[in-house]
Amino acid sequence: MKSLMAILVFLTGICHHAGAQHKPAVDYFFLTDTVFTQYGKTFANKLEVVNHTSSEIILFKNVAHTEQALIAVPDTIKLPAGSTQRYPVKYMSAALQTYKVSLRTAEKITLPDSAVFHTKMNDPYRVRINVLEPDVYLDSQTGKVSFRLRCLNDGYLPVRIRLLLSSYPEGLTFEKQTEIIELPAGSQQIITLNARNVLKGHAPDFTVNLEAADPTGKTLATTSLRVFSLSSVKRLATGYDQYANLLNNSVELSYVNLNRDFSFLQLRGRGNVLSSEGADLTYNLNLNYYTAQHAMDAYDTWVAYSNKYVGVTAGNITENLDYPLFGRGVKASAFLNEEHGFDLYYVNNSYLLFSGLQSSLRKNTNTYAASYRYGKAEAENGRISYIHSRDPWTRVKTNLVNGEATLIASEHERLNLSAGYSYENSADTSASKAGYALGGTYAIQKNQWDLSLNNYFSTGYYSGLRRGVIQMEERIRYSLNPLTGIYARFSWLKNAPNYLSQTRSMLNNSNQITIYEMGFSHRKNAFSATLYPYLLSQDLHDNYLTREKLHSFSTRLALDLNYTFGTSFLSLNSDYGYTKSNNPLVEQHYNSFKINASYAARNWGVSARMQTAPYYLQEELIPVANKKYRQYSIGPNVHFSALDQRMEISVAGYANYNNYGYGWMNSIDAQVRYKVAKTWRFSGQVFYNTYTGLRNSASTQFRIGIQKSFVSANAPGLKKLELSFFGDDNGNGLLDDGERRLEGIIVDVSGTVAASNQKGKVTYSNLAKGEKLIQVKDGKGWSQFEPLKLLLQNNQNMEIPLVKSGRLTGSIVPVAQKYVVEEPMLEGIRVTATDDFNRTFFALTDETGNFYFSIPVGSYGIHIETAGQFFTIKDARKEITIKERNNEPIVFEWLDERRKIEMKRF
Repeated sequence: MKSLMAILVFLTGICHHAGAQHKPAVDYFFLTDTVFTQYGKTFANKLEVVNHTSSEIILFKNVAHTEQALIAVPDTIKLPAGSTQRYPVKYMSAALQTYKVSLRTAEKITLPDSAVFHTKMNDPYRVRINVLEPDVYLDSQTGKVSFRLRCLNDGYLPVRIRLLLSSYPEGLTFEKQTEIIELPAGSQQIITLNARNVLKGHAPDFTVNLEAADPTGKTLATTSLRVFSLSSVKRLATGYDQYANLLNNSVELSYVNLNRDFSFLQLRGRGNVLSSEGADLTYNLNLNYYTAQHAMDAYDTWVAYSNKYVGVTAGNITENLDYPLFGRGVKASAFLNEEHGFDLYYVNNSYLLFSGLQSSLRKNTNTYAASYRYGKAEAENGRISYIHSRDPWTRVKTNLVNGEATLIASEHERLNLSAGYSYENSADTSASKAGYALGGTYAIQKNQWDLSLNNYFSTGYYSGLRRGVIQMEERIRYSLNPLTGIYARFSWLKNAPNYLSQTRSMLNNSNQITIYEMGFSHRKNAFSATLYPYLLSQDLHDNYLTREKLHSFSTRLALDLNYTFGTSFLSLNSDYGYTKSNNPLVEQHYNSFKINASYAARNWGVSARMQTAPYYLQEELIPVANKKYRQYSIGPNVHFSALDQRMEISVAGYANYNNYGYGWMNSIDAQVRYKVAKTWRFSGQVFYNTYTGLRNSASTQFRIGIQKSFVSANAPGLKKLELSFFGDDNGNGLLDDGERRLEGIIVDVSGTVAASNQKGKVTYSNLAKGEKLIQVKDGKGWSQFEPLKLLLQNNQNMEIPLVKSGRLTGSIVPVAQKYVVEEPMLEGIRVTATDDFNRTFFALTDETGNFYFSIPVGSYGIHIETAGQFFTIKDARKEITIKERNNEPIVFEWLDERRKIEMKRF
């Protein structure tokens, strides 16, 4: 036994010594080796970097491993002696990928070659989809883009798939949001998909996610591609998430006239000043000066500062802690870490920050609050809050504690719970009342079933926003197929609030609405319809007109229709019912019909509404002639651009008739905005309305203004890079007389693509310091000598010479095989050329299998990747030398592997 122990100790010592010998001076690795993800979702990981040395180490990210990341590892990392740092990375999900980061240093120390992690999705891979061109470009004139997708069925049975498309960020619309494809066994199809950018005046780079699903909605395969906007000016996101676009600051001065005797000057401003990297200062200003009264007031005006650890907002505060925090005050925040933080509030409940129109503002409620929150900022898991308020008007003191938490938060299931307790005390009557609330929502999707439950209960004296509420909203849906479903719904809402204050006792009314509903929905291409009969029961305790408890019961049938064609949309919602009511003010048995219709096209639209009888019980209390309730309205609108998109004009009209008011109410609202310069804009608005049944009711209001924007080229700490491309005819690297600037050159700078303008220039702003890889993706017959690596430390301008390319043609030829009689599909096969600098160039075959390259002169390996494909290539890699001209065509031989059978003898 002692001998065995000695051997174990000896072996342990050897292993420890061996591990110590090979331990790198700086180590880096991802915390999770394999990340499981779902289609269309983002996923994250963290790279941990450890400095085992006693000195500071500076690391650089190898640009050859540039990721298509939403959040990427910094280009430069400074590691203090003996420190450990973690850097988050974030991506859009894909079917199965390996993500790699490689770091290097100028120090003579050992480093791992790279850090790698993998993603995995639960896909069967019987059906596969892949894009033929992983990077495509938006047409700068039309905003349109087309790309091709290969769909393959490697199984032994035919399959029917539905293609679903989405973009990140939103703004790219597709001609067909879904596409139905029939794939026979062992077959493939290449389809063309068309999309258009609908973001006016803004063309970001998009990531398009494509999902192939079976008729039950189960995901079979996914893929993605990048859609680049080809402008000559590229402004990169600053990395401050939602604040990335707030570097633009603007100020607007307007003159507003509301009637003949009331007008004012209005000054508005908003924006963001990034005081340093990781911190920001935002502000909002609304200031009015009343010309006749010579007085000023301010509203919705605030300034906010935040950094990694703290935040402060002063001015008008608007928050919802299940209690209205709305007024002037201060909010202070502390961010303990990525998942925990707390907020402190003081708010005086006044809409105006200050006012010179009133000698003294009425005393308002003073509210103090504290709130602790936990969970990621983008998906808060829970919050606990305490609120204390004193209302000098009602003389009621309130103390409220409430909280909410997310207990389940998966892709197909979610559970939220909330609770609250309050205690109110009246200084007038010395009465005190306690109140409480409980609530929960639950939703689950499983196979064809979709269930959602929303329930809430609060007592009459509960001080939260939903005082004296009982709510039940239950819905269950069953999908007969991806386009058709049936559902049932039960809804019960009862309001019975109570108040200690005598001034609010008039609000102690109660009402309730109960709905029993069943429905059928169907969608086909651009058309959708939902038919749903339902029973509607209503109760109302009326303290004014009848002083009775009113009740009505309706049997109703509703139909919703929607149709999309091109860029136009048509919607029609109709509802018919028969109602019995005990209200003595109306007919106690009546039929009612209401309809809402709208049509929206690219430059115009119209909406209309008609209602022939009361729908809600409260509408029965409206005094109408002959007990006949009528309401009609129609509203056309038009909007268009002119003068090369510099002028925007919109006009909307509205006509409304009811028989309980002043007859017809007509109005028109016209607005115009004109961009006089890059950062200057004039605007104007006129609003006119009149009542036909009321004398001297015409009213005209107008506003005219001028706006100035202040745009910063770069965020603090970030730099600008300007590239100028020219054709270097003599190859000396200099721009000589007779050599020209090159327009339309598509260049990639560390993953961001742009195109040169007429002067051959491309400008990148908001670039982080560090090493950049500059590579021409499409030179229009011109090429770089070699990829250019640049260490960007300051704003920089560069002249980049391009030389003429050599042209190489080739083809893929099918080899005759026994038992193979089908014609092969040779279109869309990717051919890769890799040079001595490890640069890669791609070409796609046409329908006959031909392809060509226009690439720089040099030595290349021409290769066709067949892993996971339904074919193989004889001699799949060829080594060649490209010359300026007279290059011999190359030929690859193609073998069908769709039905490969191995025979074994036993």
